[in-house]
Amino acid sequence: MTGSDPGGADVRVTAGGEFYCRGGRGEPPFYTRNSNKVTVRETVPNRATVNMQPNWSVMYTGETVSVTCQIHGGGRTEWTYEWNRDMNRPHALSEYKISPVSKYHSGIYRCRGRKNSYTITDWSNIISLTVAGEVSNKAAVKRQHDWPEIFKGEEITLTCEIQAGGDTEWEYEWTRGNVRRTADGRNLWVFTASGSRSGDYKCRGRQKTNSYSFTAWSDPLRLRVKASEPKAELRSDETDIPVGGSVMLSCSVTSSSGWKYYWYRGDKFSELLITQDGETGVSQKGLYWCRGGRGNPVYYTQYSDSVTVEKTASKPRASVKPDRTTQTIQTGESVTLSCSVDGSDGWKYYWYQRSTDSSVAQAMTGSDPDGADVRVTAGGEFYCRGGRGEPPFYTQNSSKVTVRETVPNRATVDMQPNWSVMYPGETVSVTCQIQGGRTEWTYEWNRKASNIPHALSEYKISPVSKNHSGIYSCRGRKNSYTFTDWSNIISLTVEDKAQCVLTASPSWLSPGASVALSCEVEPPSAGWRFYWYQTVPDGSHSSYRYELLPGSEHGTEQGSYMLDGHTHTAGYVCRAARGEPVYYTDYSKAAFVWSGDVDPSASLTVSPDTVQHFTSDSVSLSCEGNSTEWRVRRFPEGGFLSSCSYWTTSGSRCDINTSQSGSAVFWCESGSGHFSNSVNITVHGFSPEAPSFSASFTVGLVVRLSVIVFLLLLLLLCVWRNMKAHRSVSTDKRSATQQTVNQLEPQLYSSLLHGDVCVYESVEGSGNNDGGTHDDTEEDDNCNNVDPNADA
Repeated sequence: MTGSDPGGADVRVTAGGEFYCRGGRGEPPFYTRNSNKVTVRETVPNRATVNMQPNWSVMYTGETVSVTCQIHGGGRTEWTYEWNRDMNRPHALSEYKISPVSKYHSGIYRCRGRKNSYTITDWSNIISLTVAGEVSNKAAVKRQHDWPEIFKGEEITLTCEIQAGGDTEWEYEWTRGNVRRTADGRNLWVFTASGSRSGDYKCRGRQKTNSYSFTAWSDPLRLRVKASEPKAELRSDETDIPVGGSVMLSCSVTSSSGWKYYWYRGDKFSELLITQDGETGVSQKGLYWCRGGRGNPVYYTQYSDSVTVEKTASKPRASVKPDRTTQTIQTGESVTLSCSVDGSDGWKYYWYQRSTDSSVAQAMTGSDPDGADVRVTAGGEFYCRGGRGEPPFYTQNSSKVTVRETVPNRATVDMQPNWSVMYPGETVSVTCQIQGGRTEWTYEWNRKASNIPHALSEYKISPVSKNHSGIYSCRGRKNSYTFTDWSNIISLTVEDKAQCVLTASPSWLSPGASVALSCEVEPPSAGWRFYWYQTVPDGSHSSYRYELLPGSEHGTEQGSYMLDGHTHTAGYVCRAARGEPVYYTDYSKAAFVWSGDVDPSASLTVSPDTVQHFTSDSVSLSCEGNSTEWRVRRFPEGGFLSSCSYWTTSGSRCDINTSQSGSAVFWCESGSGHFSNSVNITVHGFSPEAPSFSASFTVGLVVRLSVIVFLLLLLLLCVWRNMKAHRSVSTDKRSATQQTVNQLEPQLYSSLLHGDVCVYESVEGSGNNDGGTHDDTEEDDNCNNVDPNADA
């Protein structure tokens, strides 16, 4: 130590560090061994504070939060940081960002600054993060009336519906865009439409019995409020009332739908009647108005301009008849219309047409008043009347004939992105293109044989939901009477959820082998980028945290990832993303690769030390290594990953339930993030050594003993015949042979019990010691051809 006195036994320490000493004497000095070490930690006066953004009292699965540590005083920039949430967190930066949060991130957070291993600040204040979990119920926002346009001043009623609610009592939360609103906890949200009310509305349910248990947010319902006020339009092609007849008035509101029509006569706007459609017949002269109304309470449009109806003398009515049953013509074709007045003659005929979206009919250009027929070559609405005398006396107008023209321009529809399957939350645009270069087209859309109230060439759906699934087509419209043919059809399929499936090959490692990971999205579709993660055991909860693998920060185009030189047990997950804004699938289930190699930081031991066991065995597994916390994990064949033991600081042990047969892989995980070696343990429906007194065992035992007795008799007979064949051998030699046989009997019996029938040859060879040669074939014949019934 700088400044320490070699002659002094004491030293004054004023800063943090690790200290030890030794003694020395003589010249040159003779030194003692170093003393034990003493660690002195210095707490500096700098103050650490922690804050959280956004600082909401409750957060929800999928959101993002940042917890930041600030060191006050001294302006130091060399600090590193320590984080604490129920245990130390391995994170050295001032910002601890969690994205996305899950309920496992709930806890109390604090931090401190560290200059080195011995100089630290005090722990900061604590801040609490509460992450609410989600229940399986599904919320949905419904409107009282599904009108495509909403006007300022209308009253809107939204309802939050919880699917499969059962007996659960719910409170409700609402959002509009990024603004949260409770709506008094009710499932109804009633408000008056205004420009500021435009937005995407979502809701969810919260269980009354558990204030932190929610449904997922519903799909958004988009509302667009128009600032202008709609006005009704009143028209009549005939304003003279014939004697005993009536005049037809037509009222319409061109914007949106859902209107009822309110009729008025006179200058005081006294209500006459209400109709569901926009037409009514009047038989009294006077001044008429109309307006539209919808909803409850009723929202009214502006009044229409007035129409004056006069009563006249009796008039005949003209009639019109086309020369074909279908009044739809292709460009270049024509239809002939004939006008007539029954019961008299001398009439000239006057033709009128409405060939645009205008409410006013005009005299047909080029029609011959003397002619009863007219040739129509374009779409429109046509009617006629007769007139005679000077000044002319006119009949009533005929009924109207609508001719629709199909032009040769071809409509085509395409979809971007053109994926075979889409998922709730993604965005899709369906576009209609009209060939021929015309720019004045408006558009009509059709889905499932129903018209969609959308007049633009692009039909953008964001976000999509299952309700948007279907077959789409479009056509161009020049006016109410001139169209293209319907386009080709295109199919949009929206599934509930995309699921990633991860596989790893091989699943059991040879040291240094390469491992191939494969990630597939089900149901299959295109456009995905794949993200790859390694699972890291986390002692703070029962699951894992995920760390991106190298090269996976921006995803990979291919659904495969190669791990080279793999040596240890590890788990992996994947997920996929696509589109703009980005849509992410859920994480896949974990796929594991296992290794029998022991990690110095973690090891698994099995007692008894074998991987083959029987249902009568008692088997235990235990974890050891350089960690304070352990758990044993189990992955059964064809099953699901589970914990065989929970996190424990006193050494983890798992006793296997061997009452059922099957195989499972076991390994240890440490709170510091390590995996041990893995062991594949198989449990077999019985143990051969286990005592059993069943009938089947008794029969088997009798059969075995009978075979053994028979083989022994056969063996002795073989030996006896050999001895008889060599009677000329001396008594000493015969004694030696008998001694050899006697010595072999225990060995022979043991071999027979183990099914070693080849011992016969060994015995025969021992007896035939003439000249050191042995003919296997001959001696086998001598033994195998023995007749057990022969006379000795």
